[in-house]
Amino acid sequence: MKNKTKKNKIQVEEKEVKIENNIEKKELDKKEYEEKDLQKLIEKNIKWSQVIYNQNKKIKHRMTMMIIGNYLRLLLLIIPIVLGIIYLPDFIASYLERYSTIFNLESQDNLNILLNSLK
Repeated sequence: MKNKTKKNKIQVEEKEVKIENNIEKKELDKKEYEEKDLQKLIEKNIKWSQVIYNQNKKIKHRMTMMIIGNYLRLLLLIIPIVLGIIYLPDFIASYLERYSTIFNLESQDNLNILLNSLK
């Protein structure tokens, strides 16, 4: 009987060792799986970050071009106004001097007042 109990004890101990080894293997497998899973997640994250970075570069380029276009439109509006302010009074003055007889401006005083107000 003692022999059988020893064998049973040994068998039980072997089973316990096997169970412990299996548990350790499962834990190692879980850790390896988790590490692999984390590695995959990190790689996906890097890929998505690269995609987002490229999109942001395109958006930044488009925004820059929009700003440049807006400044060009502003210049196309302001330049004629500034040129008109600079050259229009002299043009009107010379125009009035030439055609004052047609407009029947009777006195030279009226013409001088009008020319001075334009300058």
